[in-house]
This record gives sequence, C-alpha cells and structure tokens, in this order.
Amino acid sequence: MTEGEPFHTTAHRLRNEDALLPGYIYTTPPDLDFDPRTYLGWQPSPDVQACCGGAELPQSAVDRVSALGVDAFFPALMLGSPLGYRTEAAFTFWTPELFRHLVTASVQAAQERGVQCVVAPWIPDRMGNQHLVTALERLGAAVGFRGTEDFLQLTADNYADHVARMPSRKRRRLNLDR
Repeated sequence: MTEGEPFHTTAHRLRNEDALLPGYIYTTPPDLDFDPRTYLGWQPSPDVQACCGGAELPQSAVDRVSALGVDAFFPALMLGSPLGYRTEAAFTFWTPELFRHLVTASVQAAQERGVQCVVAPWIPDRMGNQHLVTALERLGAAVGFRGTEDFLQLTADNYADHVARMPSRKRRRLNLDR
C-alpha cells in the first residue's frame, strides 16, 4: 500500500498498555475500494463498477460528486487497515472513552494536515465497535450503508437445494437479504 502514507493514532496507559487506530492518508485517488467518492455512488466511468460503493444514486447525484472534483476529497484519511478490510482499533486495555479519544485525535490531526475528508469504510459489527461509530458520528460523520458478513456452509449439492432445506424463518431472511 505504497500509495497511502501511514497515519496511525496511538494511546498509551500505564506500562505495556497500548491502543492503535490505523489510518492512511491518500493525496491522490487510490484503488476504488479506498476512494471516498465511491461511497457517494461515484464511478470513474460507466463501464467500471466500484465494488465497495455503498450507494446506488441517480445519475444526477453521481454527476454532482464528479463535478466537485478531486480536490474536494483529497487528501483523504482512510481509517483502518486497507489490506485487512477492517476499520477498528487494536488495544490491550479498555476504557469507555478510548475510541472517542482515538477518533478525535485522528480527525483533529488530519484536519491540521489539510485532510478534506475522512472515511471509515469497514467497521465490523463486533462488540465495542459501536463506540467507534458513535465517536465518528459525534464529529459529523454519516453512516452511508451497512453490511453484514454472512458465511454459508453449504450442505447440499447446490445453493437452491441448500436454501430449500433451511427452516422457513431462516430461508425467508436469506431470500430477503439476497
């Protein structure tokens, strides 16, 4: 990930108690997965589909994002690990204010460096990460979309048979999600 400049935020408490919120500053548009414009429905061209774009917007909205230009979004701070597809803190201690302090310090330091936008694209739905979302929202962030990691262990020869064997409630949920 040589395109991004590491911009990690750390917290220390007592002896050997550390926390880390990874981040990377991009001065130019990186891979589509990390380009903040894709989360607003932007695509570089009609024949290229941004795989992580969270919004399906009318063409007029996409045109407005394009009209803003690159300078409205870059430099951009992407919080998390791009290779691990995770936006979360690693920590050896916990305090209720830990994520708020890490996020606030990251955003303030990034603004001092001229960062135009902050993106936290992959916040897993794990215990504690709601504090990360809340901290970002307190600083003015908006949740663009929400996804769930669902892994299926197929127990049949094909997907249709697998779904047909599920209890009706689970089958209904799966079909609605799909």
